[in-house]
Amino acid sequence: MSAQGSSTTEFSQDLSTWRSAVFACAGLTVPQVDISRFFTYLLPHSGPITAGKFDAICEDVLASQYDNGRWISFEEDPAQGKKEHLGFGGLVKIAQAVESTVRTKFSLEPTAVLDSAPDNVPGSKRRSDTTRPDGYFILRERQCTEPHWIDIAFPAEYKGQDGVKETNDDIEKTVWNMHHIMREDARRRFAFGFTIENRTVRLWFAGRAEVLVSDPFDFVSQPKLLLKFFTTVMYATTDDLGWDPTMTLVPETDGKHQYDIQVAVSTDPMPVVYRTTRLISNVGACRLRGRGTRVWEVRQLNANSCFTGPPRVLKDSWPDTDRPREAEVLAQVLRDIGSVEEAQDFFLTVEAAGDVSIGGAVDQTLPESDRDQLYARDNGEEPKRFDLMQVDNSERATQGRDKTLQSLDGEVRGSQVSSFSALQHQLQEPVRFCPKTHHRIVFKEVCKSLNEEIDLPTILVALRLVCKPLNLMHKSGWVHRDISAGNILIVVLGDRVKVKLADLEYAKKCERGPASSTLHEVRTGTQDFMAVEVHAQDYKFLPESMIIDQDPFGPADPAIQGLAEGIIPRRVRVVIPPPELDEELVFTYNPLHDLESIWWVMAFFLINKDVRLVLWGPEKPLLPEFSETPTARSIRLPKQAKFAHSLFLYGRERVRLMEIGYKLKNKIAKYLHPALRALGAPLNDIRVALIKAYTAAEVDVRNIDHRAAQTVLAQLNTSLAQAAMLSSPDPFSIEVPSSIARSLKNDASLKTTKRKPSDNSTIDDDGEDGQDGEDARDDAEARGGDFRSDRKRAKKGQ
Repeated sequence: MSAQGSSTTEFSQDLSTWRSAVFACAGLTVPQVDISRFFTYLLPHSGPITAGKFDAICEDVLASQYDNGRWISFEEDPAQGKKEHLGFGGLVKIAQAVESTVRTKFSLEPTAVLDSAPDNVPGSKRRSDTTRPDGYFILRERQCTEPHWIDIAFPAEYKGQDGVKETNDDIEKTVWNMHHIMREDARRRFAFGFTIENRTVRLWFAGRAEVLVSDPFDFVSQPKLLLKFFTTVMYATTDDLGWDPTMTLVPETDGKHQYDIQVAVSTDPMPVVYRTTRLISNVGACRLRGRGTRVWEVRQLNANSCFTGPPRVLKDSWPDTDRPREAEVLAQVLRDIGSVEEAQDFFLTVEAAGDVSIGGAVDQTLPESDRDQLYARDNGEEPKRFDLMQVDNSERATQGRDKTLQSLDGEVRGSQVSSFSALQHQLQEPVRFCPKTHHRIVFKEVCKSLNEEIDLPTILVALRLVCKPLNLMHKSGWVHRDISAGNILIVVLGDRVKVKLADLEYAKKCERGPASSTLHEVRTGTQDFMAVEVHAQDYKFLPESMIIDQDPFGPADPAIQGLAEGIIPRRVRVVIPPPELDEELVFTYNPLHDLESIWWVMAFFLINKDVRLVLWGPEKPLLPEFSETPTARSIRLPKQAKFAHSLFLYGRERVRLMEIGYKLKNKIAKYLHPALRALGAPLNDIRVALIKAYTAAEVDVRNIDHRAAQTVLAQLNTSLAQAAMLSSPDPFSIEVPSSIARSLKNDASLKTTKRKPSDNSTIDDDGEDGQDGEDARDDAEARGGDFRSDRKRAKKGQ
């Protein structure tokens, strides 16, 4: 199950690259709001510190900590300090003074305390993570004995200087910190942060629909504002700081976080509690804004907190508030399909579903009405936007900025941001995400996604089978709109595979005529598998001129005949076409786009994956035409990687590929492993069928329905059957265990393994295990795909 706009491409990562990708996801600019409105609409306001108590706190703290216009702990500005982090140690003293005053006067203990430890790396479930904030408000009653990201409430970044370079560094790190909080712990619904450059403070907020920043204030000359900020955060409830009270962190087992999760059901006033046993996917959590989808295998708990019933699958996400929920869509799709035999077998069965409620209210991001009030300016000016990359107009800085923008053009997708989507954030108007609602759904079936499968024949058979439920949807007037390798689920039983089509959240009735009145600025779909037209939101195969039924001059107008004799036309009777023919065409998703996504899934497994040949026995050697020497491989693999990047990382080649004259078979022959080259023909046949179908259908784009997709559907069935057989010739079968990027990174030679047909294990010739569990986790998260976290499956290459 994938998330909107997510990616499943595998590319090697480092922390700075991850940060840049997440930073691009936030957008080029974010709303900048009045500090008073930031306090009113975003910061906690249900804590025990009333206005009267706050005045008393200010009086005491300022009397002991503030003198002659300065904080006593800041005798000089941080810019004059020798060491940056030491220059902000005074903030901890101020927070401690607040804590002491509140304890003495009101007998209250803080929820969070301010700490400064810039040289220490907080704990993280990702061992490779070295994120190190300069300071943070951290829970007083911690889950972990040592500082850990799951206990950090409000990370801080400090700079002694307030120049452009320092400000930009703080911004990038803070956006990353907020993303990391929501990615690290499934309980975090939103996150805060704050930055200080010399004396300038900014407060930050990130949720599933927005990232924004407050107006700056001077913490030295505005001491009461600093105290208001500190007391608000220190004495807030954990709910108001972003933790989800309907999820409980279970003590770690084998170093893995598990959760007890409440799911509301309409038939019972008490929620049903499920305990996670295995993380299936956290692809959505790797994107700063969006659905934030996580999927677990779970078991229901009884009143004694013991497992009851069989394993289930729980999906936690943030769908758009104005969209119908997935269970509603699935039920309507099945009703519209009607009594087609075995239709239910192609879809998941819902056991429980409901929106999440916290404190008696549905858990939502800011509704539009609150957004408008939040963005409004107290002085009546137009809403402001803050540049996430502050500009230094010196010549040296301009050159550096140009290099940064160029690097974003080639950014990886560690956070589900491709370079071509990141570049759009730079070139387009800011994207306004729709308000979102926290929702959970539980399915009865436990399957694995196509992302988890490495056997190529199984993958291709599954792609052929999933065309059937897709066709049923199309015939009943529906389009799926999010076909991906993560949304095609499989169960492999011996030599047979069963498929289920999942994630119908964005499925929609086909529109005929004018577009729907409900508009969403964010495209639906998974980037790697999105149809070219859907990504562009424009038709690419329209005829060069739209044919009008009536010739405006008539077939034999005398004026036209007279032109040949030099007669100047006068008083010609012209037929004006009806106004609707002049209306701009509004792009609408149609069934062909779903089928193109199937094609992109197939292309992804053939082009973006490295192969491993599995011999069925020692009696037949590998034929020379299927083998590859280490030297040939070392020459070919970078070329394949470059081709894969052009399609699934940069995206520049995708539009050209959907042109009829594109030489796809030639590229397959040059760049792919010899064992895959025969599959170039069926892959290309489907591509050509798609182009022809688009060209024929877009003569009349207002009336495209499922009939336009029938020729492509037939070609998919034929070509996928051919490809499946070609992927398992005697005497070997093809597996696709890793990405091209990972193979290049590891510089591994292709290993030919031996096994019996009934043995599903794969072991390298040298007897070494494959990637360990942590690498498998990091790799799967980097590519945005589903992964199995247990060590045994990681060793088996899955």
